[in-house]
Amino acid sequence: MLGGAIVLFATSSLLFIRLYFKSKSDVLYWYSLAMVLITESLFSWFFAKAAGSPISWAGRVAVYLSAIYFLVAILILVRGVRKKMKNEKSQYEEKGAAFLIHE
Repeated sequence: MLGGAIVLFATSSLLFIRLYFKSKSDVLYWYSLAMVLITESLFSWFFAKAAGSPISWAGRVAVYLSAIYFLVAILILVRGVRKKMKNEKSQYEEKGAAFLIHE
């Protein structure tokens, strides 16, 4: 079960990295890094012998760090959406003002 999750997360990580290299999007960059860290954590838990072993702690740290990376990706996405909405709003306001001036 855990092996299947590792394979699926690794595959999706590689796909998101590939998408990043095509688009150079900051959101995809941070999201793909977070996915790689989740894959690494699953991989380390697969080989951990005990709950407090150094390899299991490496998996834990990777999960915590991936959560931060996911949050960074979300913040970048929200900032981009707000900027786009602001630009579109100003474009509509300019078009509306131009329409009113020409009449």
